[in-house]
Order: sequence, then C-alpha cells, then structure tokens
Amino acid sequence: MHTGDSLSGQNEVRRHASMDSSSIPSTGRSHKDIKYALTEKGCWECTSHHNRSGYPKIWINGQRESVHRYVYRLYKGDIPKGMIIRHTCDNMKCINPAHLLLGTHGDNVRDRVERHRGAIGEHNGRHKLTETQVKEILCDITTSKMALARKYGVTPKNIRNIKQHKRWRYVR
Repeated sequence: MHTGDSLSGQNEVRRHASMDSSSIPSTGRSHKDIKYALTEKGCWECTSHHNRSGYPKIWINGQRESVHRYVYRLYKGDIPKGMIIRHTCDNMKCINPAHLLLGTHGDNVRDRVERHRGAIGEHNGRHKLTETQVKEILCDITTSKMALARKYGVTPKNIRNIKQHKRWRYVR
C-alpha cells in the first residue's frame, strides 16, 4: 500500500484497480481507511465517508477535507493554491485518481456548461415550463405574447425572453 514512499501514482492506480480489496489505506493521519466500490464506468465511488453535500469528506490532521482532494494529493501530488480538483467522470463520489484532474474554477464551470450539468431548463428547480412547451412557444408566430403567457402561466416578459433567446437559449 502507498505510504508516501516513491511509488508513482500511475503504478499505484494500476495496483489498486486490480486489487480485490477496494480500499485506500489511511496514512496514519485519518481515523479510518477509505473504502470504495467500482462502477461500470471505472469510477471508484467512496462508500466509507458520507456527507450531505454529496462530496465524501475525511478528517486529516484535525481538518475536514474532500476525499477526492486527499486522494489526488496521495497519488498525483500537491494541489497549487487557487486550483481545484475536477472530476472527468462528473461523479462527485468518485475518487479514482485517473478521473481526477487539476484545474481552475473557470475550467470547472466550462465543464459544467459543455456537459449540460447546470441547473438550466427543466433541471432548474424553479422552472415553470417544459422544453416541449418552450419549443411550442418558439414555433408559434401568430399568438400574442399576452395570450401565450396566459396559456402557459408565465409573464409576457418570459415569453419575450424565450422568443429573443435570452431564456432557454439552448432550445431551438
């Protein structure tokens, strides 16, 4: 097991991926080993450390930290100040070092937008329209904004913003 010696992260990743026991040892700085389950997509989903935020947390030297950040440092090295650890798999429980990538907050936002993971459209908890309804609004060129607003239970301003592609921009 990795205890801070000179084993390279890639060799350690291969070694863990082929092991029957799905755990990463604590290096004496944490009170319990990190256990994980392998998924079909190759993720190592942390099963031993749970948190309401969705990101597994661990206590290291008296401070609470995300398990994926701890695993990144263990396998790949220090995290420079101002940098974050991104998941290439979009699985917040994943701690597979091969799925963890150093980046900026801007990189993470760009990932979210490109992968359509943001709270947009029907994924926004405050949405009042469905994507199908938005398509109907966009295709309707004869009904007034006021009538469309009444029909769909929104304001005329919402209808105008949809028609001008200021809202629901990705729907065509």
